[in-house]
Amino acid sequence: MNPADMPSTLAVGALHGDDVAPFSSRGMTTWELPEGYGRIKPDLLAPGTRLLGAKRGGGCTSMSGTSVASPVASAAAALLAGALLASPGADGLLGAPILKQALIDGATRLERRSAFEQGGGALSVSKSLRALLTSLSPKLSSLPAEIDLRGCTADGAPLDGSAFLWPLCAQPLFYSSAPLLLNLTLLYSGLAPPSNLTRPPMWVGASEEDAQMLEVRFETHDATLGVGIVATPASVRLEEAVVRGEIIIEAASTRSDGSAALLSLSVPTAVRVVRPPPRHRRLLWDMRHSISYPPAYVPRDWLEGANEASADDMLDREGDHPHTNFRGAFAHLRSRGYVVEVLGCALTAINASEYGALLLVDPEDAFSAAEVAKLSRDVREAGLSLVVLAEWYSEAVARKLAFYDDEARGWRTPITGGANVPALNLALAPFGIAFSEHLVLSGELRVGERTVAVRSATAIDGFPAGGYIVRAPMLIDEAPRSTGVGASTARDVPMLGLLQLGGGGGAPRGRLAVFGDSSFADEHKPHASAEASAVKPVHHMMWLLDSMVDFAASGVRDERLFAAATRLDSSLLRASNGSTDADALGLLAPYSRAARADECLPLRLCCGTMNEAARCGPFLRAGREGAERADGSLAAARRGRAAPSIAAPRRRAPSADVPVEACVVGPVCVVLAASLLARFCARRPTRQARWCSRQLQGCSCCRTWLLCRRLWLRCWPSARWRLPL
Repeated sequence: MNPADMPSTLAVGALHGDDVAPFSSRGMTTWELPEGYGRIKPDLLAPGTRLLGAKRGGGCTSMSGTSVASPVASAAAALLAGALLASPGADGLLGAPILKQALIDGATRLERRSAFEQGGGALSVSKSLRALLTSLSPKLSSLPAEIDLRGCTADGAPLDGSAFLWPLCAQPLFYSSAPLLLNLTLLYSGLAPPSNLTRPPMWVGASEEDAQMLEVRFETHDATLGVGIVATPASVRLEEAVVRGEIIIEAASTRSDGSAALLSLSVPTAVRVVRPPPRHRRLLWDMRHSISYPPAYVPRDWLEGANEASADDMLDREGDHPHTNFRGAFAHLRSRGYVVEVLGCALTAINASEYGALLLVDPEDAFSAAEVAKLSRDVREAGLSLVVLAEWYSEAVARKLAFYDDEARGWRTPITGGANVPALNLALAPFGIAFSEHLVLSGELRVGERTVAVRSATAIDGFPAGGYIVRAPMLIDEAPRSTGVGASTARDVPMLGLLQLGGGGGAPRGRLAVFGDSSFADEHKPHASAEASAVKPVHHMMWLLDSMVDFAASGVRDERLFAAATRLDSSLLRASNGSTDADALGLLAPYSRAARADECLPLRLCCGTMNEAARCGPFLRAGREGAERADGSLAAARRGRAAPSIAAPRRRAPSADVPVEACVVGPVCVVLAASLLARFCARRPTRQARWCSRQLQGCSCCRTWLLCRRLWLRCWPSARWRLPL
């Protein structure tokens, strides 16, 4: 776990000339995934290549690295501290917060890099000094200082000099789209952090029409303000527009004499809003079933050099998000006119009729029974298609990758393989599709003159009749070598499967495109040079992603691909008995979200964190007509009125926005759980009182408030934490 990811720290990246050094880590942070969105890290860049330093034994040597850049930033902070101490009227202001604010506010922005690569920009001591001494009274600022999402072309490419908020600007908002989520890093100068907001943050539209186009929600954390932006039904009448406004934040801090200081900040916003695109152009990328390090030990997706690699090098730490290591695939799909939305809720929460295809890319988590049933219905009855990119899986290999953690003083074993293939097989079982649970394949798949590198992949182990299979003539099975035995050869290996479900009854049927590897779309490459690791992925292999997505979302066939495929006259039966346990290694449970798969379903816009609630709302709407009834208040957005704040979501008052369906389902869920919950709390009235409070207050914004209150009093009749009427 990198301490630089902490909100209160100053994370320093490395500069190479006037650009980001190839070895410098990029953001975003991944702690907030999948429900939320990562924060901007690093905070700024400092020179970090070929700097002269003392050499052991005398003399000087040239050094490079972020460990070299950090002392440069520390030296700059020391210079600023000295200047502050020498300034009259600065008594009591010196501290880490004001120095961090000055360093970031005075940084010089790099035009060709996003905020997630450079933070505030390159270190500039002179600008930081001016920013520091301009005003010696407490003040509030943010990173980014503005939310301007106009810096991308229509196909998602960043404009020259306007890449700062890419990939957030890569696609516009529209009604029924997933919310735009981002985090503002709050920077302050004063003796106390501005943790006490004098009033909830609010978004003010530049005009009455602008105010009706967007709904903006907030959630406050320790030095971070979470922002969620949703397009309202009123935006449907716009062909394309830029909605402008500002976010107003007011907080209280402390002056050097102990008196209170009121801090105010205005963050300008400019958001592109368009009409909803056609269904076949909308893709949904599943992040709900992705688990990464930290905290879980999830092994990386390739095993080349695993025997020689260090334990740290075996961790899957990049998030598998379309804005992190799959950002090249995201940019490629956007360049072809697709809209790629990210799903942080369970599959039970999606409105399948809105999307052309669901992308399951390298999933590590299990799928609940409700999710499997919902997925089957969506594909067979609602016309949703699937694009599946799996990864290697082998219990024997996973156990071989265990290592002793000196810090934790214990052994760490992977919770699954490169992907959780048993869980994926359970999800695909209704369609008769399965992947191998013991192969780790590498080599090359060739289709005519086009090739795709296969690296530590799995193979298709089961496929229904009528489908098409593309086979690799020969691949190397690395599983024996990874366990200490020589590698073996696998021939005529089914790697790619394409299936059109049969029609009937007039209901639209979906299509499935499955492949045993995701590495061809992954930017992170093993043993790459520093320069190679910083470039875009190998685009000559993106033809496979194009073919799979076009077939799934639109039914467009790549003739060269189908010419190389074999149509199955009979089902391809599994060569081995697969596991029926998605947690075959017995280590997944502490990190799995499968038990919470239905948490969004009855709650709609009420419970959960801001990011979770904001994501769930649009997916749960059963169509635009139902959405307009459910969100009638959205069309009446008011200029200057504070947006609904859910900084403390489990204590919210009843919401008028909750649809009638939620009020029907809510009491059923509460009544079913009431007796067990009350009995549990009655047996543990002291130790579990706060837990009981959290569970019952979780439904505070549903229409079953009075029922919940009665259940609460039954659970803990003498509690001090009374629920309000």
